[in-house]
Amino acid sequence: MPSACVCMEQLDSRTLLSAGAIDPTYHPAHDQEQNWAPLGNRVAMQVDNKSLHYAQLGFGVAPILWREKPDGSLDTTFGSGGSIQMNFGLTDLAVQPDGRILIASNDGTPGANNPLVLRYTVNGKLDRTFAGDGVALIKKSGMYPNSIALTPGGKIVLAGNRFNNVYLVRLNPDGSYDTSFGKRAIATLKGGRKRDYDIGSIAVRHSDNRIFAAGDFYQHGKNWAVFSFDGRGKLLSILPQPTDISGVKKGGASEIAVDADGSVIVGGEVQFPGSTDLHGVIARYSSNGRKLLHWHDLGVGSHPVDIALQSDGKVVVADDRARRFNHDLTPDNSFIHAIPSSRDFWLASMAMSPDGSFILYGGEGFDTVTQEGRFSSIRLSGDSPAAKVPADGRRTATGSAGKDRQALS
Repeated sequence: MPSACVCMEQLDSRTLLSAGAIDPTYHPAHDQEQNWAPLGNRVAMQVDNKSLHYAQLGFGVAPILWREKPDGSLDTTFGSGGSIQMNFGLTDLAVQPDGRILIASNDGTPGANNPLVLRYTVNGKLDRTFAGDGVALIKKSGMYPNSIALTPGGKIVLAGNRFNNVYLVRLNPDGSYDTSFGKRAIATLKGGRKRDYDIGSIAVRHSDNRIFAAGDFYQHGKNWAVFSFDGRGKLLSILPQPTDISGVKKGGASEIAVDADGSVIVGGEVQFPGSTDLHGVIARYSSNGRKLLHWHDLGVGSHPVDIALQSDGKVVVADDRARRFNHDLTPDNSFIHAIPSSRDFWLASMAMSPDGSFILYGGEGFDTVTQEGRFSSIRLSGDSPAAKVPADGRRTATGSAGKDRQALS
């Protein structure tokens, strides 16, 4: 009689980790390299779980964009040997559902500073089917582009500021102006002598093309603001500050995302009466952006830099660390955060992979005198895929539906 054999298949070590635990199989390509400068560092995900990292290698040095495989090793099929050396600085990036990469930038012209949108192929080559040469020049002198997002039809929305005004620009998928939007493709929210507007990040709700923006306005101090525009660029509302949070004095919103139920998640800072300290806050608004449904105080010194949405309705917020909240924004204590304080990790950006894991990107050993430090990236395990609907086209790819802030064959 043949002997019996009990055979067990070896599991991927990442599947054994609790949500929020550091993935020991991840070894990033540029980890701990010197001369890191915190100038607009960004991370974004493509649909194959590869990650795009942008950084400037010290002040006065040309910035680069490189791609890492899921294990963190450099993907040498991208760009030239794994990276792209860029002529322009990056202010935001998004990944299209087909994997092509959109970069918001500006041309740096003295006294003009026209915004740009560049598109690269999946493998990091300038996409010359876009705007004729791969670069769409926005003729709006002095506009500084802060955020880029996608509509469900593939149109590109760029948001920025100039002096005390806010501008939204919408391009067609081929990089040409979408003249059905605003006035000749540009919608303007004008400030005045007593009120200045500013936008930090935007998200597009795919069910109705409505644009939501996190920002602030200055009127007797800096105030939190959530803006909403219709699909043609008309301003619908400005929610001055989360007035249902008792006693809020002032603050500013910086990050925004649209959840699958149409509600809007906003992160920022507020100041409470009797205190000079700013508290980080995460808030959920109704689908029309007018009613505050839930909020949570992240604590003194917290400054949200990214928001990721899971398919199970939970929300992950990156500030000085990554932490997870339930739909009603109560803390989810099942999500651990294992980064030891001894690492002195400075978090600049976060992206959620389609498989539900998270890349935290920033640096360590920051020197306040030289303003430089070491690169550092960490992957945290997850337990739920990224939300696919609605896509807000920002920095996390989630398969064919696209997605979420707030960056091609």
